[in-house]
Order: sequence, then structure tokens, then C-alpha cells
Amino acid sequence: MKITEIQEHLKRLGLRKAYRPYVEPESGAAMLKVRRPAQIVDGRLHGSEIDLYSAETFRVWTAKKKKAKTLAQKHKLQVRLLDGEAELFVPAALADTILSAFGAWTRRELTPEQLEAARARMRKVRNGLSLRKIPVKNEVTGAGGGY
Repeated sequence: MKITEIQEHLKRLGLRKAYRPYVEPESGAAMLKVRRPAQIVDGRLHGSEIDLYSAETFRVWTAKKKKAKTLAQKHKLQVRLLDGEAELFVPAALADTILSAFGAWTRRELTPEQLEAARARMRKVRNGLSLRKIPVKNEVTGAGGGY
């Protein structure tokens, strides 16, 4: 599955937020980028991992056991509590409210004014870099050309 196909699938699910998907190279699973990716350090899980478990369900593997338990009770979701970690199953209807709590990145939609301001900053940076082609003299030896 390609990233564009995953993005189209997420839109068909009715998600309002535009998440940043990627394909895991080893298994080919559709994953969502998170702020703190899951890592096991000294036998304990740190961070979280979100993947598309089935056609309309996301699976969140996280070290935030208490948060997963309270959200599962509040929204009547399925959760597997493990030693120091949890596995929470989130339906697509609740994905916009729950996935960002576990660090899922979303694409920010920029207004036309913000886009124009960013373009102006980039033009300014590009023009400023072209002026730096003049070599700087070394004050100690008087030789030029070094950065």
C-alpha cells in the first residue's frame, strides 16, 4: 500500500484531521507518525505507536497506561492492559479526538496569508545567501577565502 492510498483511505473514513501516514518497511503496515516513537529502553516502553489495525480501527500501543484506561472507560473502547504499557483499539469515528492525545502528528492547513509570508521569508533567505559568495579575509594571516 502506498502513502497516497493510505491518505485516501483515511479521508474515506471521514477523518477531519490530516494525519501523516507512512508504511513500515519490514511488515508493510500502515502507520501514523507520532511525536515520540515507541522504543524499548531497559525493558520498558517509551513513546507510542499507532497503526491501522483493520479497515476502520486504529491500534495504539503506548506506555501511557492510565490515559489509555481512562479513555477506554469513557468511550467504551477495547483495551489490553499489560505490564507498564497498553494496547488501545480506537474506531475511526473517535480517531480525531483520541489519536492526538497519544502524539499523532497532523498536517496543519495554512491560510493564504501564512503561505505568502512563508514564501516571502524563503525569498529573503535565498537572496541573502547569494550575497555571501564574497570570500571572508582571515584576520590573523590576512589570507582570504576561508569560512
